[in-house]
Amino acid sequence: MEPYMKKALVAVFAVILTLGIFAEEAEAARFGGGRSFGMKRQAVTPKPASPAQAAPAPTNPASAAGAATTPKRNWMGPIAGLAAGLGIAALLSHFGTSSSSVPPATQHIPDGFDTEGFLRVAKLNFIRMQAANDAKNLEDIREFVSPEVFAEIKMQMDERGSAPQQTDVATLNAELLEVCTESNRHVASVHFSGMISDAAGAAAVPFDEVWNLSKPIEGGGWVVAGIQQLN
Repeated sequence: MEPYMKKALVAVFAVILTLGIFAEEAEAARFGGGRSFGMKRQAVTPKPASPAQAAPAPTNPASAAGAATTPKRNWMGPIAGLAAGLGIAALLSHFGTSSSSVPPATQHIPDGFDTEGFLRVAKLNFIRMQAANDAKNLEDIREFVSPEVFAEIKMQMDERGSAPQQTDVATLNAELLEVCTESNRHVASVHFSGMISDAAGAAAVPFDEVWNLSKPIEGGGWVVAGIQQLN
């Protein structure tokens, strides 16, 4: 093989390797590191949108989602009057988000559940968790995740070291897949997708994952109990 051909091949391999490293870093930097861990649900694959067919649950989590029984901060907080006074709609518009108010026909969502309000707060907290992860703000993250998820996030931060990062959520879509009651907890699965970057000026890359949330029946707030990757 001619010397110039060898040099050309080396250059091509170097470019491919560099692009692969950048893609891996972009995925690993966001909250959760692009990994699957914690609570898993079997029916998390999003379905094409169609007219809603609400399915009743043994215990209606709709009222529980809006209840604030303790002074501790929680994932969703009160749903009623969500947009008023908080500027949430403006914030979500700034980040280029879009809501999915028509649930898939195969969903199990209680009658009367405020899907649109739930998704607005879910997207707000998705963005908040990215910022807390960038800043290594474990105290803020602890308030919104289960102990298992907290342990995973802390381990990822330790692995990351002191390297600074800045995650930018360019576009964010959310779809409520399921709200149900089982055993001693309410469970909700939210499908997040969109474009995200991990450094100022870096190109955004697509992501596609489901966050499984849980809430004790006896009271308390929604927390992230698991993340599942869809790609």
